[in-house]
Amino acid sequence: VEILDSAVRTYSLDRGEMLFNVGDMADSIYIVLTGGIKIVEDTFSGKRIILELNTAGDMFGLASLISASPYPHSAYAVEKSLIASIYRGDANEMIETRGDFAQMVVGQLVGRVQRAHARLKHTTMETVDRRLARTLIYYSGKLGRKNGNTVAISIALSQQDLADFTGSTLESVNRILQIWEREGWIKCARQR
Repeated sequence: VEILDSAVRTYSLDRGEMLFNVGDMADSIYIVLTGGIKIVEDTFSGKRIILELNTAGDMFGLASLISASPYPHSAYAVEKSLIASIYRGDANEMIETRGDFAQMVVGQLVGRVQRAHARLKHTTMETVDRRLARTLIYYSGKLGRKNGNTVAISIALSQQDLADFTGSTLESVNRILQIWEREGWIKCARQR
């Protein structure tokens, strides 16, 4: 979808840099151009949950299309990232006048709901090792670069990120990854 340059602002974020914080007013939608943005929620007990990892081509902040209300979550760059943002008014005008843009927004929303339902099911019905395997398989399919018989996930994901995403602990993820590496199923590299 070609988007009018006048409607788009771009942001360059370094790894760990915040794009928005919970409670900030939601006035724009965002599209990841390069890199990745994790949407996180910090619980009252101090645990961080990664709700979504957005990569190149993904849209987020779509709730701002409905009304100007505070963001319910925070967003951080997982690596150096380039993000496009479109103000709510411009985005709504594009939805009304551009069928291709409207279809893209609907597709993003439907995909997000489907992934959320699947993740809820897996979190309540699967062990940590299965959730971790499912996460790695999903991101290797979405972000993987094939190199012979291996696939490298091309975005920086720490073991803590994997723990936060799978609803587990760093210790459990570390233990499982060590076992899988000993078995020769995976190879861990720094942030990869």
